[in-house]
Amino acid sequence: MDKVINITDVEHIKIFMDQKRQNILQVLKDKKTPMTAKQIAEVLGINPATINFHTNKLCSIGILQIVKTEVIHGIVAKYMEPAASSFRIMVNTADKSIVKLMKNKMSAEAEVLFEKGKNDYIQNCGMRKSLMKRISYNDVYLTLEQLNEFNEFLDKLVTENSTADDPDKIRFKLFSSYISDDEDSLVQKSCC
Repeated sequence: MDKVINITDVEHIKIFMDQKRQNILQVLKDKKTPMTAKQIAEVLGINPATINFHTNKLCSIGILQIVKTEVIHGIVAKYMEPAASSFRIMVNTADKSIVKLMKNKMSAEAEVLFEKGKNDYIQNCGMRKSLMKRISYNDVYLTLEQLNEFNEFLDKLVTENSTADDPDKIRFKLFSSYISDDEDSLVQKSCC
């Protein structure tokens, strides 16, 4: 599945950004198979009713989709999977409440991702010296069109290479991040 969903609605972003819902999406991504709320609850160690509440919210905004139903002991089990391989949050920076929410959520998530990326990098630095490792931090100047092209390239690279479908492929950890510290220019160029 090479589909990317852009999330633009403020309420949908709030639903999507909830940490329990992010955990659910991560389980489904890791397992790479449709799962029921009960199966997800077992992996996360959370009450199935809680998972059901959150999966219903994700289904209601099109993030999860039910791909199969099955009656098990008189109960309808709904097998769900993400509706896309990638989700992109697109925010209107004029809405200060969503900007604040995004900053808080992204700060917490970035901390976790940076720590995981750092640990993976440090752990594997001394191993397999013949394989290329790269870490860099640079300023680049891009037009919004170039930034969109970069996003599309990265989405395509990740979705087309997220499985070991070729014995010649080697697994690499890819950690990417970019942010503009020139908010005024970004708002002006994206609004006009």
